[in-house]
Amino acid sequence: SKTMKYKVSERQKGLSSRYELQMKTKSRGVIWVNASGAPVYDGDGKVIGSIGINTDITQRKKVEAEMESLSRFPRENPFPVLRFSVDQRVFIYNNNPGESIINHLSLKKNMVLNKHWEDLFETSYKNNKTVQEELQVNSVLYMCNIVPVQKSNYVNVYMSDITEERAAEEALLDSEEKFRSLVENMNEGVIRINVDDTIEYVNESFCKILGYSQKELLGKNRFDVLAIDDDSMKEIEKSIAKRKKGVSSKYELKHQRKSGEWIWVSINGTLLHDDKGVMVGSMGIVADITNQKRFEEEIKRLLNIPEGVAT
Repeated sequence: SKTMKYKVSERQKGLSSRYELQMKTKSRGVIWVNASGAPVYDGDGKVIGSIGINTDITQRKKVEAEMESLSRFPRENPFPVLRFSVDQRVFIYNNNPGESIINHLSLKKNMVLNKHWEDLFETSYKNNKTVQEELQVNSVLYMCNIVPVQKSNYVNVYMSDITEERAAEEALLDSEEKFRSLVENMNEGVIRINVDDTIEYVNESFCKILGYSQKELLGKNRFDVLAIDDDSMKEIEKSIAKRKKGVSSKYELKHQRKSGEWIWVSINGTLLHDDKGVMVGSMGIVADITNQKRFEEEIKRLLNIPEGVAT
């Protein structure tokens, strides 16, 4: 969607973002998603990708739609509803569920608004559109949907409890941060490529194994920058064929380091899919097995085992 493309371009500029959009799923049809994205930097502070968290907010959006349908009958709304006069800039009404909110905010009828909320109400009213703002009330986090009613010169504030949703989102973000920290500090190398074999991510260990910097690898086609011998290319071709069938693979390659030295590496590949189940690339865990290979060859030599025969 245009929204997603715009937000991705923002992350490429180093900006974090949070937005809502609709997605079509394989089994559940169209759902609403709250997307949070943050840029990922390399050691030089350059943006090399992003981490995103998608939270299903379909139920919340249904609640908001129900609340909007009740906009002319706030007394019947089971959620907190507050009403504010735009021209007089004062609080004028709350329904029964909204009683706890006005007590927390110490609001009284005809009480003048503070500048922050006054600006939000004015923006909503002037542009005739719903504006959202979060409000913490004790241990409960509310999403406030500010809806203008221009014919009557007021705005209604419909509030929904998003405490559990936000807690789940923060837990996911924490998990993503832990995963990123784990990957960045692994002894094994990690490489992520897209379906066109363009390198999208490498960790420091991968760079050390092959002697390149992240800057030299990111955005490059792996076959243009990472040299392998002819036999290894055959293994790569087998891996690509498996990948097209949706099958992960494990194989060994003979790679050339930037210095010209040839080494053996093992690669354990895993397929990556987007939210719709479409394959978008693969991630490989890479280990230097050169010493292991030398040991195997030495064992073969000592036992007079012909070259090419597995031990």
